[in-house]
Amino acid sequence: MKRLFLDFVNQVGGKRRRITIQSTKEDPTSRQVSNAMDVFISLEVVPGTQVLM
Repeated sequence: MKRLFLDFVNQVGGKRRRITIQSTKEDPTSRQVSNAMDVFISLEVVPGTQVLM
């Protein structure tokens, strides 16, 4: 089973947050992963102070 780990780091305190996506259907490109992480930030799934790892 493939898993995709999206790691975010808080700019202020350095605390990390990981979102795991189970069973990706295809191998995403780095651009697709970056876009997905930007969507999580814009929808406030993760706070705006989080940055991509």
